[in-house]
Order: sequence, then structure tokens, then C-alpha cells
Amino acid sequence: MQAEITRDGIVEAFASEFRARWGELPNKGLFLGLLAAWLLLFSFLGVSTLGYLYTPSLPQWMLRIYLLPSSDEVHGVLIPFLVLGLLWWKRKQLLAIPPRAWWPALLGLALAALLHIAGYLVQQARVSIVAMFAGIYCLIGLAWGPRWMIRSFFPFVLFVFCIPLSTLPFFNDRITFPLRLLSAGIVESIAHLGLAPGLLREGTQLYYQSEAHRWNVDIAPACSGIRGLTALSLMTITYGMMVFREPWKRLVMILSAIPLAVLNNVLRISFAVLVGRFYGEESLKAVEQKAGFYTFLFIAIPLVLGMGWLLGDRWRGRPAETSTPSGAPDPLTIARPEGVRWTRLATLFVAGALLMGGTAFLLDWLRDHQRLGNPGVRTSRLPDAPADSLRVKVELPQWVSQYDSEEQETDPIVMGALPADTSFGQRIYKAPDGLQIQVSAVLMGTDRTSIHKPQFCLVGQGWQIDKEEPASVPVPEPSPYELPVTRIIASRMIEHEGQSIRLSGVYVYWFVEEHEITARHEDRMLSMARSMVTRGVLQRWAYISCFVQCLPGQEEWAFERVKRFMARGVPKFQIPSGNPAVVRAAPKPVESGR
Repeated sequence: MQAEITRDGIVEAFASEFRARWGELPNKGLFLGLLAAWLLLFSFLGVSTLGYLYTPSLPQWMLRIYLLPSSDEVHGVLIPFLVLGLLWWKRKQLLAIPPRAWWPALLGLALAALLHIAGYLVQQARVSIVAMFAGIYCLIGLAWGPRWMIRSFFPFVLFVFCIPLSTLPFFNDRITFPLRLLSAGIVESIAHLGLAPGLLREGTQLYYQSEAHRWNVDIAPACSGIRGLTALSLMTITYGMMVFREPWKRLVMILSAIPLAVLNNVLRISFAVLVGRFYGEESLKAVEQKAGFYTFLFIAIPLVLGMGWLLGDRWRGRPAETSTPSGAPDPLTIARPEGVRWTRLATLFVAGALLMGGTAFLLDWLRDHQRLGNPGVRTSRLPDAPADSLRVKVELPQWVSQYDSEEQETDPIVMGALPADTSFGQRIYKAPDGLQIQVSAVLMGTDRTSIHKPQFCLVGQGWQIDKEEPASVPVPEPSPYELPVTRIIASRMIEHEGQSIRLSGVYVYWFVEEHEITARHEDRMLSMARSMVTRGVLQRWAYISCFVQCLPGQEEWAFERVKRFMARGVPKFQIPSGNPAVVRAAPKPVESGR
């Protein structure tokens, strides 16, 4: 009974203070009216890509990304509540600032609108997310002035965690993969100290074999520590900014998230390896999936609090921002200047509404007047498709030198996940000696999400990427040139006659459109963005891949076979033939065999 009375008293006290503070807040109509219009803009014209997640609403797109199974972005759901909570924590400090309707914030709002137009044009939802939150931040300045913007910068900056970043190449190459390697190396060292003698590591793959059990586990991107790093970064940033005033202490707290994330991941994997040693693979996977929460709760969080204690936080009092100094008047009682005249507020509201309405009109016009470029591969009309359909068939040749081929049907699951105007072509080429090369082509229509990161294909099929590097393939026709490609060496374990056998694969891919060829995903995205902004043309890229399986140790031999195959096959279906300057300078390739 006493607990219920206490709880009800706390709720009533909060409600009473909230009503008081809300009544004191100036210019609410200006802010809330423009905020509603701004969010409506992003709800109806927020996303120009309709692949994977079919919605034009940016907030809905974000929510679906956060709630995808095994998503590394689920924390995005909590960020708005965290920001609102921290703003409430700073309420007295903010309300002590005299209100000022600040018209220069309209310029910032216009820049945010331009940023969203650019993100919409180049089909980059992350850019639009930045624009949406930047616009809300400018609305704070418009309604309450620049001092409000300064005081609310933290926690408003935490909205950066709402941007899905874990799948970006930078995070994969510079954060996720190094974290995977570091965690795998540390776990291997611990295992050799007695945790699991005989444990072997190849890259991020851990192998174990004993008389009782045999298993392998990959320290995959989803379990690489990126989730723990994000959660700990949120915690250390919030803790450091709330508790400490010295910049160096805040910096130390923020940077501590990195070693703590690695420690959390190592403990989780080590415990899973120990369980796997005695109880087998199924128990290992079950523990590996659940142990992260407990190591974070009982190890990482206490270590953060302990570091705060070492840096000087003894919890002797509340930070200055959360309380009123003794003897000082409550901010609500501080005399305020008279409110801004309604005519000025109305003028700012109309100006903001016109800005958003003009942005919506321009986005709608750009969407309807987008010009699509021509493909860089040969295509033919599908028999049952309308004459004006963008859905076509990529024409891969039936014969390439001594290779005959069989056409492969596209997986219905793949077709259902990609935009409806995506086109495909896929064949398996067979040499007389039994070598098989799978060639696939995916051609985009009006949506760039038809072309996804090539690495997702392999990982989704159970392959482990061991090596990735740029390469080139000499193509003699129609004029000699060097075709830029990316070569991936991958491996996987398969069961054959009751034994686990390692299989290798060589995966070669590149991108091509009407005038350009590139092997880099980033270059393709940059070129498409440049074309949309400068010419209003959406380049129609195709993603081409060649894949061959082989035994370990035969990767170079297999790559040479693929190169000779491509030299004869690429001119039969690809239209552009490289940069003219490169073509003239390229030496005549020397062929060996057929």
C-alpha cells in the first residue's frame, strides 16, 4: 500500500510540474505548428527508394529498419525518448532563457530543406534523416532563439544515433571488421591458455575439434561488438555530459566505450567457446546469442560506473544543470520580457509553412520529371511485359568459347524483395573439364536499391569472406582495355559423406552503366548522385558477377580461368568498353590457351 501511495505521489508530482512548465513555455503554437508541417513533409515525401521497405514515409522507413530481425539499429527506437528525457532534465536551465523568435533560423531550415532535396534526388535516406533532425533543431531556434539552440545542442546531438550506420562501408571496413578480428584474436589467445585447447582461428572464423565435439563459429558482423559499442557509446556520452564539466573527463568517458565493447564481446565469445567445448555446437550458439546481454549488464555497465567514480564522480550532489542554486529564484519566477507580438509570430509561421510547401512541390515535380539513363548491358523485352515496361531480360550469351550454358531462374524471394522494375539475367557456364562459372546480372530501374552490396550475397548464402582486393581483367574487344573488378576469396564448410570439408570460392564483380564502369560500390553511388544533381539523369547501373567454386589452394588458378572466360564473354553482353584514354594505353593482353 505504501509503495502504491509513493508511486501515485511521484506521478502526480511529475504531472503537476509538467503542466506548470508547459504553461510557462512560450511560442508553443509556432513551434508545434511548423513541427507538424515538417513531419508531414517527411511522411509523404521522405523516401524516394521503394526497394526492400515499401513506404514513402521517412519516419516509417526508420522504424522498420530499427525493428528488422537481428537489426543492429534497434537502439534508434529509444533515442527520441532519451532526448526528451534529457531536455526535461535541463528544463529549468532552458526556461530561464528569455524567449526570442529568431528569424535567421529560417535560413537554417531552408538549408535543411535543400539537404533533404539532395538526399531525395540521390536516393539516400540517411541524408534525409540528417535533414529532418537538422530542421527540427532549427525550429527550436526559430521559436525560442539561438541560446536555446546552444543549450539544447546536447542532448539533441544524440539523434545521430538514429541514423542507420552499421551497414555503411566505412563502418564495415574501419570498425566492424577490425572489431571482429580483434575479438577473434583475443579469444584464440585465451583458448590456448586452457579454455579450449586446440581451437584454431582463420580470420574471424573459430574452429574446434575434439573426440566429443566438432564445431566452427564465425564472429559475424551482427555479433562483432557494434551493438555493444553503440549502446556503450550512448551510455558514456550521456553519463559524461551529465556528470562532468571538464572536457577531458567527458572525452575519457566517451572513448572508454571502445575497450569496454571489445571486453564485453570477448567475454561473451569466450564463455560460449567454453560451453561449446563441453556441450557442443547447439549449446554454444544458444549461449553466444544470449550472453551478450548479461555481460553488458553485469560487467560493462559496472565498469562504466567505476570509471566515473575514478574520474571524480562520487555522487555527492546533482549536476548544476538539474537544480537551482541555494537562494536563487526559481526560473519560473524570473521576470520575463513581454511576449513577441502575434504579428511577428504569424509572419514567421507563414514563412516556414511556405518554405515547406515549396519543398514539397519541388520534390513532387522532381519525382515526376526524373529522366532515366540507358543500361550498359544488352537487354531484350520480356514476352509477357508491356511495351513500356522497364522490366527486361539481361541477355547473357549462350556460348562463350568452349563454355556452354544453362539459363537459371531468378529466386522468387529475391525478386519479391527488390523493386518491381528490377531486371535480371543469370546463367551457369560449363567447361569441357567440368569447371562451372555462375554469371549473374542485376539491372536497376528507377530505384537504386535494386543494386545492393555484393558482399551481402555471399554472406547470405553462408560464405565467409577471407580476402577482398581490387583487380583488373584484360578485355581485347572491341578495343583493348582493362576492366576494373573486385575479387573476393571466400570459404565455407560443407558436409560430405559425414565429414566437414572446406570449400573455396572466387567471386568477381563490377558495375556498369551506359558510359561508366567501376568496381567500387562507393564510386557508383557517387557517380549516380553527381549525375542526378548536375544533369537530372538517374544512371541505370547493372551489377555483374562471376562466381566459381574450387578446392583450397586453387584460388589463383580459378581466377585465371575466370579472367580468360571474361575476356571472351564480356564483349558479348556489355556495351561500354572503358575510358578511351585507358583503351589507347592498354597493352594487348597475352592469352594462354582457350
